[in-house]
Amino acid sequence: MFSIPLLSAIVSGALLTYAYDEESSLPMRICIGACTGLSALGLTCFVLASFFGLGSSSIALATAIVLAASLWFFWRTGRERLRADWRSLRRSLRHALFRPTPRTISLAALTFGAALVFWAVFDRAMIVRADGIYTGVENNLGDLPLHLSIIQSFATGGNFPPEHPELAGARLTYPFLADFIAAIFVRAGASIRDAMFYENLTLSIALIFLLYEWARRWTNDWLAATMTPALVLLNGGLGWWLLSDEARRSPDGLSGLLWKLPHDYTITPDGMIRWGNAITALLVTQRSFLLGLPLVVIVLSLWWQAVEIRQIDGTRGAEHTRRPAEAKVNGRRRMIAAGIITGLLPFAHAHSFLVVIGASFVLAILSRCWRLWLYFFGAAILIASPQVLWMMRGSAIESERFIGWSLGWDNRGQNFFWFWLKNTGAFIPLLVAALLWRGQRALVDKKLLFFYAPFILCFLIPNLIKLAPWVWDNIKVLFYWYVASTPLVALLLARWWRGGWIWRPLVLLLFLSLILAGGLDVWRVISRASEYQLFDRQKIAFARLIEERTPPRSIILHAPTYNHAMRLTGRLSYMGFVGHLWTHGLRYEEREDRLQRVYASRREGREILRHEDIDYIVVGPDEREMMSGGDWFATSYQLVARSGDYKLYKVAR
Repeated sequence: MFSIPLLSAIVSGALLTYAYDEESSLPMRICIGACTGLSALGLTCFVLASFFGLGSSSIALATAIVLAASLWFFWRTGRERLRADWRSLRRSLRHALFRPTPRTISLAALTFGAALVFWAVFDRAMIVRADGIYTGVENNLGDLPLHLSIIQSFATGGNFPPEHPELAGARLTYPFLADFIAAIFVRAGASIRDAMFYENLTLSIALIFLLYEWARRWTNDWLAATMTPALVLLNGGLGWWLLSDEARRSPDGLSGLLWKLPHDYTITPDGMIRWGNAITALLVTQRSFLLGLPLVVIVLSLWWQAVEIRQIDGTRGAEHTRRPAEAKVNGRRRMIAAGIITGLLPFAHAHSFLVVIGASFVLAILSRCWRLWLYFFGAAILIASPQVLWMMRGSAIESERFIGWSLGWDNRGQNFFWFWLKNTGAFIPLLVAALLWRGQRALVDKKLLFFYAPFILCFLIPNLIKLAPWVWDNIKVLFYWYVASTPLVALLLARWWRGGWIWRPLVLLLFLSLILAGGLDVWRVISRASEYQLFDRQKIAFARLIEERTPPRSIILHAPTYNHAMRLTGRLSYMGFVGHLWTHGLRYEEREDRLQRVYASRREGREILRHEDIDYIVVGPDEREMMSGGDWFATSYQLVARSGDYKLYKVAR
C-alpha cells in the first residue's frame, strides 16, 4: 500500500509543474514532480501528524490535500499542455527507436546505466538477512543507525513534536524530512528497508535527469549536459593512482584486485584524500542530501529561465533584452515556484537552504532586478520561516561549535594546492581553463558567468571557515561549488571533443581521470567487496522486545554505541552515540558523565535516576564494560525483557 502515497506524490508534483513551467517535457515534469511532490507530501503530513499522530488517516489526508491542490492548478492551466506533452513524448520515442542519433543513444545509455548503478548501490545500503542487518557501504556504518532511529521514532515511537532520538528532550534540528517520508511509507505498510530503498531510487533517478536538463540549459550543449551527471556522481581525485601499486603487490593481479578492493579511493586510509564520492559518501549516507540536491537543481533551472539578465558593461549595466508581458508573467511564476521549492529545504537539508539563500542574494544584487527577486524571497520566506523558527526555538545546539577558522578545509596540514589537486585531480585546472578560454568567443559567456559567480563562494568560504563541528561536513557546501562548476568543465571537454580526432584521446583520458576514483568506490559497493554487520540476530530480537514492552516516547538509558539495539526501537535514548551528538552540535557532556556514574555506582546511580526522567535501563555486553560494581539493577528494578545477553529494567518512580 505504500506505493499509493509514493505514486500520488509523484503525480501531484508533476501536475503542479504546469502552473509555472511551460517548457519542460513530460519525463522532466515527472522528475521534478518526484522531488517536489515527495517533499510537499512529507511537509503536509508532518503538520497533520503533529496534531493527530502518524496514522493512516494523517497519511490519507495529506495525500488527498497535495493531490487536490495539484489537480486544481492543473485543471486551470495544464490540460491542453498535458495532451501536447503526451503527443510530443510519443513522437520523440518513435524517433529515438527508429532513427536514433548520438544524442538519444548517449542519453539512453546514461539513464539506464545510472539507474542500474543506483539500484545496485541502494540495494547494498541496507542488507537484511536472517543473521542480522548489514551495510555494503563503508561510509554508512555510522549514518545508517542514525537514520533508522529517526525513521523508527516517527513510525513507531510517536515522536511528535520531534525530539532527537539520541538525546531525549532535545529538539530534533537535524533535517529529517527524507527520514519522515520513509516513515510515512513504513506506516503505509513497507518494511523500513523498502521504504528507504524506493525513496532513494526515485530521488536518484530524478536527479540524473535534472542534472542533465539543468546543464543543457546552462551550456546549450547536449554533449556537455550528458557528461555532467557522470562527472557529478562519480566525482573523485587522484586516489585511483594507488590502484597500480596495490595491483603489483596483489597475488591475483589487477583483475583479482578489482573484485576485492580493500578500501575507498576518494577517502583514503591515510587521510590525505578527503573528497568523498557523491554516491558513497553523500547520497547514500546523508539521506537529507539526496532530497536537498535535486530540489536545489530545480531552483537553479527556474532561476535561469526566469531572470532577465543585464549585461555588465563596466558602468551601470545595460538591459540585455526586454521580454513581452506574457514572458514577464511566466518569469514571476517561475520565481514564485523557485521560492516555494526553496521553502521546502529547511526540513529537507539545511545546508542546501543556506546555499540557495546566499546565492539568491548575490544574484539579486548583481542583476539589479529586485522586483523579480522579491517574488522569490517572498515565497521562500512564507514557506521556510515557520520551519526555521520551529528548529531554532528551544534548540539544544551550541552555535559556537559550528563557526571557527579552518584554513584549507580538511587538508590535515598538507599544502593547499597539492591537497586540492590530489582530491579533485584535473578538475580545478580544467575549470580555470574553461573560465579563461576565449578563442573566437568566450566559452563561458556573461550570462553563464553571472549565474556561476555566487558558487565560487561555496569554495572560498568552506576553505576559510569551519561551518560545522566536524570540519569535513563543510563538504555539504563545497559540493555545491563542484556541482555548479561541472557544466563549465563539461563544456570545455565537449568543445575539445569537437575540435577533431587529435583532441579526442586527451578528452577521454581527462574524463576517465575525473571519474575513475569515484567509479572504483561505487564498484567496490556493487561488487560486494565491502560488507559490515551493524546488528546481529540477538540485537534485533532484543529491539523487538523493547518495542513490544515499552510505550512510545519512553526514555531508555544504555551504552552510547553507534549500533546499539536501541536504534531499531523508535524509543528515545537518554544519550546515544557521541559521534552523532558532537557532529550535530548538541550539548551532551553532562549526560555522558551521569550515564557513566549510573552504571558504575549503585549509590550515585539511584540518586541520578531519581532526578532524571529515565523510564528503562538496558544491561548488555556494552553496558557491562561500564559496570564496576556488577549488575546492581537486578536487585533494585523490575526485569521486563530479556533476550540472550541483554536485559531491560523498568525504573521505579
